[in-house]
Amino acid sequence: MQTDILFGIHSEDMEEIKVVIEEILGRELEAREGFNWGHYYCLPFPERYLYLRYNEDNEDGEVMEHNFPDYPLLLYIYDAYRHPNYLTAVEARSDIFIELRTKRWDPKD
Repeated sequence: MQTDILFGIHSEDMEEIKVVIEEILGRELEAREGFNWGHYYCLPFPERYLYLRYNEDNEDGEVMEHNFPDYPLLLYIYDAYRHPNYLTAVEARSDIFIELRTKRWDPKD
């Protein structure tokens, strides 16, 4: 079973949140650019299971996570339980990162 967790962030300052994430994880995030995602940050390859991005589609400006429009920034941790130290570090900063959704699924399906 894989568990993916989405956290919402009330701040609109992606650079500030990036620094916070780097401090709590003890890791640098890599800047990336995507067609729909626009500017975002993630852990370097091959560890791309943590993503910080705006809650907006780069192409049309629409909210990406329609159930959570009040969060300008989103942090995705894919396969979160395989990386408990990162998950614990993020959860410890509940003043910044609000858990919005947990999805458990079988990658074999």
